[in-house]
Amino acid sequence: MPFTVADEDKSELAVSLATLILHADSVAVTGENINKILAAANVKGVAPYWPKLFAQLLEGKDVAELLKTSGASPVGAAKVAVAESKEESKQAEESEDEEESDEGMGFSLFE
Repeated sequence: MPFTVADEDKSELAVSLATLILHADSVAVTGENINKILAAANVKGVAPYWPKLFAQLLEGKDVAELLKTSGASPVGAAKVAVAESKEESKQAEESEDEEESDEGMGFSLFE
């Protein structure tokens, strides 16, 4: 089964692979260096904004750390989100209970 890439995705894939090559060679990921890799590989038709965009997005980032965490389980992230949501719900219920308990004090601020 051959590996195929849609035409609209080829530029992004080429720049992604060039970025990985630069990282593997411990070379700075810059738009200029990405363009050098693309030229050496004889890649044509890459929109000029892709190399600059990738370089800006990765500026100051640890590419190795991004690669390690990019495969993180979405299930784990979903569990964290659910736990946070439950905690927020519990806090909201507690604040409602506190508001309701003011009613038993014998007076009302709105009367």
